[in-house]
Amino acid sequence: MAGRRVRTPRGLSAFAVVGAAALAVVLTMAYGPIGATAAPGGAPDLASMVRAVSDPHSPLYRHFETPAQVAQYMPTGLWGSARSVPGAGAHLMHPQRIVATAAGDAKTCSDYFGQFASDTHPALPGGTTAKGQGWPPVPTPLAICGYTPDQLRSAYDTDGDSGSGVTVAILGAYNSPTMPADAERYATDHGDAGFTDGQYTQYLMPGAWTLQDQCGVDSWAAEQTLDVEAVHALAPRASIRYVGADSCQDPDMLAALARIVGNRMADVVTASWGSPLHTAEGDEPASVIATYERLFQIAALEGITVNFAAGDCGANLPDSGCGKGLGSVRAQTTFPASDPWVTAVGGTSLAIGADGDSLWQAAWGTRAWELNGTTWKPLGWVFGGGGGASEDFAQPWYQVHQVPDALAQTLLDGQPAPSARRVVPDISLDGDPFTGMLIGQTRSDAGGPVQYGESEVGGTSLAAPLLAGLEADMAARADVWGPVREGLGFLNPALYLLAGSSYLTDVTGVVDAAGQISPPISGISTVFAAFGDDGPLTATPGYDAATGLGTPGEDFTRALDRYTER
Repeated sequence: MAGRRVRTPRGLSAFAVVGAAALAVVLTMAYGPIGATAAPGGAPDLASMVRAVSDPHSPLYRHFETPAQVAQYMPTGLWGSARSVPGAGAHLMHPQRIVATAAGDAKTCSDYFGQFASDTHPALPGGTTAKGQGWPPVPTPLAICGYTPDQLRSAYDTDGDSGSGVTVAILGAYNSPTMPADAERYATDHGDAGFTDGQYTQYLMPGAWTLQDQCGVDSWAAEQTLDVEAVHALAPRASIRYVGADSCQDPDMLAALARIVGNRMADVVTASWGSPLHTAEGDEPASVIATYERLFQIAALEGITVNFAAGDCGANLPDSGCGKGLGSVRAQTTFPASDPWVTAVGGTSLAIGADGDSLWQAAWGTRAWELNGTTWKPLGWVFGGGGGASEDFAQPWYQVHQVPDALAQTLLDGQPAPSARRVVPDISLDGDPFTGMLIGQTRSDAGGPVQYGESEVGGTSLAAPLLAGLEADMAARADVWGPVREGLGFLNPALYLLAGSSYLTDVTGVVDAAGQISPPISGISTVFAAFGDDGPLTATPGYDAATGLGTPGEDFTRALDRYTER
């Protein structure tokens, strides 16, 4: 069968066709013994089955199963009774979203990177750049107002891709009362088409909302708005299904995720929330972690791609402001992004020039100073993309040849790991709120009237749905997938095979600008935000714990062409 791919009909399982015993032989030849978790009679365990359909080198690559076929693996007690999930002490999940400023005008911010600059600000005493300039250097670019959809499409080289025929599910909590009207207005105001009939659908979980005060309903509404508008920006013809949980607590989030997976509601799932596993409230129960992971594996077996934001607090250091806010008790990664069966999406600072091209990118990490009269007051390290070695998950097979041993075998507290660990992120996109996306939402600012307005928003909450839009573009390419679309499935094994290619742009930490100055806007003081300081997470050539494999490069949406025919 050399040169041709063997396809299994959508309604017929590849595992049923091959047979349990024969499949076990195939998996063993390819990957070694399938382990003690194999089912009786030689049938492979779920993890081995998922690996077989996810690995481009496997003869069963992309032979996905239907919802009816995966029903036997679904956890019980989730649908319709979310709070019955075992494990006391389940955590509250947090949106990974940061608002930089309200949208300004040409006098206070730039439409593209470097359009305007400040040349009158004072320098920090004794501070110099690598080129010997004063710190901040003169001139220093003024912060952008927020990138628009056409700028992001240009920077990420979508080249007319639209995501047509692909469905993206956004997994959040609660629901914004002004969606999809806000997304419709935002799109048309920026020259894009709004939603066609049925293109945007909301699915809210049965039962009353709970824990609104603890979770922050307004914050989740803003998160929903960001996710919808970001996906629509990069995949304007993809269908979007928003699934809102009854709260931000694990059991409700799991119930919403189970609804998506159990019914295969989408080809791509994006989620911009998470939490450290070890907090002042206690450790996340092992049963909850196991339920998440099982749902991720079932999603992959169905051909669903799942992205999670890697977090906005770097290594979640407990002595940092954001680490304290999350209740982190030690340096650690953010879950669920740290789970090896999802794609963890980190953040970059993205400079888009006047022609729409990406000028450069840096690892997103912000150290800032506030101008107080003629003196810069240090604000310290503020936030940055999440990453590092997970103490909770072992190294997955797809990272073995790309992640340096020094990263995989060293925990974020600096101690040696007992064995090689899962390292995040996998890939990174624009997440810096000072180089973020302009988002439109109806809301009340500082107790003022409720009205529609636009603001610049970032965080890995932006990076994750941007990747989902690119994945929808990738899956929609008819000349790649043929007449029957089966989905991309779990993307990581293919992503790591792209390392070093032009499809990925390595983020090395070398940038052409020291930072940006954000002038006073809506009562916010002048701030100098330096680029590329993500605390203990450092961008280096090759895979690193600040940006992973790098960021989507030229023709990224065509990157999997080589794996579609066997």
